[in-house]
Amino acid sequence: MTDYTYEMEEEDDHLLYKLKDNFCASAIGDFKETSSVPEWLRENRSLFLSVTYQPPGFPRVVDCNLGEESFENIRRFGRLYETVDGIFQEY
Repeated sequence: MTDYTYEMEEEDDHLLYKLKDNFCASAIGDFKETSSVPEWLRENRSLFLSVTYQPPGFPRVVDCNLGEESFENIRRFGRLYETVDGIFQEY
């Protein structure tokens, strides 16, 4: 792989994380105004799955770091979704 190709992949990854971070910020804002938590969970399930991963045999992990950069909205959204989903799964 050439240096140019590697730099392009790094830029693409960074852009993807920034986009997901913005989507997560929007989802957090929507949660604050929702009148239906179950609907919010359904609407944001694919976003949650796109910002988390689950190694076989381990709990799901929020993927909010790229190199040394951390994306706060991804972290906050992942925790919010997981917590709220866990509460609704109990009932």
